[in-house]
Amino acid sequence: GHSYGSKVVLSALAAKPLSRNVDSVLLLQPAMSHLCFAPNADGDGHPGGYRPALTRTDQPIMTTFSRHDVPLTQLFQWAARRTSDLGEMQIAGVPSRYAALGGFGPGGIDGEAVVVPAKLPADAYDTPPASIRVVAVESSDVISGHGDISNQATHWMLLSQISREG
Repeated sequence: GHSYGSKVVLSALAAKPLSRNVDSVLLLQPAMSHLCFAPNADGDGHPGGYRPALTRTDQPIMTTFSRHDVPLTQLFQWAARRTSDLGEMQIAGVPSRYAALGGFGPGGIDGEAVVVPAKLPADAYDTPPASIRVVAVESSDVISGHGDISNQATHWMLLSQISREG
């Protein structure tokens, strides 16, 4: 899923239990709260709305973020300020607790996420430990803006996922 399409993908995973897990999820510059997977998204013990997705995928969820994504690094946190926006409570270095996942990477999930640099074809992504549920791909070197999501590096991310088992 790209941008708000990432919400569609995660909503399908998180809304209700599935008959079986999906194999992999790739989120490209997701326009949603960086706390959407956090166990305590609001500081009062409420989990992010997409936290259930972490247990409904066999592989860790892979998500990109780039400092060059102006909408997600400079504008999103000013537009998404409703109570329900924090942590995506309702399904459908960070300067703000309302920051975007696609601008800054995941927040509030220490020990469950790892940040790795984007790789180009033939440079393999390491298989993370089982405790890691989110692979945040720092993509500033390969994603120059919000819509720059179809390139060798993102194609390689997807191929790396579909070529790997669980």
